[in-house]
Formats: sequence, structure tokens, C-alpha cells
Amino acid sequence: MHTQKTDQIMLAFYRWDAKIKSCKEQDLFDICRQSQTLVWQLLNLVFGIHLVDLDRTYRRNFPGVDLGEMGGFCVQVTSQVKASKVAHTLRQCKNIC
Repeated sequence: MHTQKTDQIMLAFYRWDAKIKSCKEQDLFDICRQSQTLVWQLLNLVFGIHLVDLDRTYRRNFPGVDLGEMGGFCVQVTSQVKASKVAHTLRQCKNIC
């Protein structure tokens, strides 16, 4: 049974797919930046939180993380899974907190 939330999630994935295909046609391949909006929308919808895009809300290329919520919850959207990336992100966050 489809609910309004399910429909919103499906719509977010359709939009993401269309955006990625459009960017690919224009030779724009920064999938993380393109995915940031989808991740922001989905996390807010699924968990009922209020993340904002820190790059757009506070300053361009916000250090360390991409999405954040008042109270300290934050998310980094990345395609890298190296421990060095995590350590670098944590150092950046520690420097701005």
C-alpha cells in the first residue's frame, strides 16, 4: 500500500535519476554534489529531522560536512570510504566546533 511518504520517496529517486542523467549528458560527474539534495530530502522525510544544506545555508564548501541540523547532527555525502577521509572530516569538524 502506497502512502504519501512512499510516494515522496519514489519521487525523490526519480528526480535524482533524472538529475544524474542530465549531468552525465553535460559531462558533469560530481555525483556527491548532485546527490546531496536527495540525501537531504530523504533523511528529513524518513527520520523526521530538519537537516539543511550547509553549503547553501551558511557558506559555500562548508568544511567537513554537507548537511546539518541544529543540535549537532550532521552528515557528509561522499563516495570515499577510506579511513583517511573520515579522519580528515573529523579534524575539520573539530576545528569549527
